[in-house]
Amino acid sequence: MVLCHSNKRGRRYRYYISESLRGNPKESSPTGWRLPGREIEQVIAHAVMEIIHDEVTVTNILQESGIAKHEIASILNTAGKIQLNETDVINRIVRRVELSKEGIHLSLSLASLLTDSKDVTLAHYLPMQMRRRGVEMRLILNSPKPVQVDHVLLRTIVRAHQWFNDLVSGRVKNMSEIVFREGLDKSYVSRVTTLAFLAPDIVENIITGRQPADLSVEKLLRKIDLPLAWENQLQLLN
Repeated sequence: MVLCHSNKRGRRYRYYISESLRGNPKESSPTGWRLPGREIEQVIAHAVMEIIHDEVTVTNILQESGIAKHEIASILNTAGKIQLNETDVINRIVRRVELSKEGIHLSLSLASLLTDSKDVTLAHYLPMQMRRRGVEMRLILNSPKPVQVDHVLLRTIVRAHQWFNDLVSGRVKNMSEIVFREGLDKSYVSRVTTLAFLAPDIVENIITGRQPADLSVEKLLRKIDLPLAWENQLQLLN
């Protein structure tokens, strides 16, 4: 998408247009998009605020990225003070925006919140529809609260299946080899591997971002005794 401007009755308007319309921004095209800048920027800004004010999500991302525990509280405090009108701050957090007919994919960077040069990134997806109004396209969110995939949780589930497959396929002789290879605590590796036995319905909800709001890596690994029966898991986690 390309940012362009137009003037109408003394007012300047911002638009994001498809590359196919770059030569003639006013052209109407069945495949080209012409989106009002203010609308799409507001949608993105609200999504960023929702993410960085979600302490559970940010904490999980920071822990997964190896940020020291004593630094996390300070980072959460800084993130919690960011306001919607702080456009420059929000722009530094947004790394990439990808638009499709089904929704908006955001790639965010928390580097501006960290005290060192290390970067921490996370992804967010906003499902939506586009409807044409004249030469413009309007954005219509599919729900008042966009689906949010917990990528830390999703990566942990993927890792669980990888480690379990390593064991059953004979690629490793025992769990100790995984512990040595990954450089992780044996207890942690054991707890993660048990997540390979999560009910398919629960895994599907995690993949699509529709798991319960309080379901996190910490809850699965430390706060509950996960039953083996899928039916019991669904009762416990839904």
